[in-house]
Amino acid sequence: MIKLVNINKAYGDKVILNNFNLEINKGEIIGLLAPNAEGKSTLLKILGGHITFDSGEYFFYGEEFYYKHKELIGYMNDTPIIPKGWKAIDGVDYYKEYFKTFNYEKCMDMLKYFKIDLDRKIKTFSKGENEKYHLALALSINGSLYIMDEPLAAIDLIAREEIIKMIIDNFSLESTIIISSHLVSDIEKMLDRVLLLKDGQIICNKLVEDLRVEGKSVVDLYKEVYGYVQV
Repeated sequence: MIKLVNINKAYGDKVILNNFNLEINKGEIIGLLAPNAEGKSTLLKILGGHITFDSGEYFFYGEEFYYKHKELIGYMNDTPIIPKGWKAIDGVDYYKEYFKTFNYEKCMDMLKYFKIDLDRKIKTFSKGENEKYHLALALSINGSLYIMDEPLAAIDLIAREEIIKMIIDNFSLESTIIISSHLVSDIEKMLDRVLLLKDGQIICNKLVEDLRVEGKSVVDLYKEVYGYVQV
């Protein structure tokens, strides 16, 4: 489905991705895990078509990636992308106009489930409401790839559970979801595969079920690779 070949990306002298290679198939929820400053957000932005890379190739369903493929990608950024001065309905209308693949009715149903007031301005939303709002926008793309950069950041346990449930309920085997999060223990139960990123490379690509057979959790693997850190 997705193939990255010898991707290089640097900011000045700082190398982020170094001859990076990766193949992703449909039908999996994938956890992209690493401590800060290992390039997770950069990789996700490249996959989402939000930034360019310096060299290499990016194939999307066998074609070289170009802007039209962005219509098949639901992208939830690590920071809100809808202007704070807009009302919630303004963002929905923007997505409806910008993305031909946007399912307006589905989005409205999710926002109703999350009890998001469409007449409220984004700047009045709590962190949890903001996360739910942007998640609904991303999941309402009728696409093939869904990218979520820190979808559970700084929100309470109840909001996390609601977001995880919504992600699982909207997952299709005809698509792929990639989630980056520091809250490894929270997202572990919904992952099919984990990718661990370090020094501009994927250093571990493993099925979660294989980990369980070995008697390990994703948290155990994370600590083995990166040392004892809170996850």
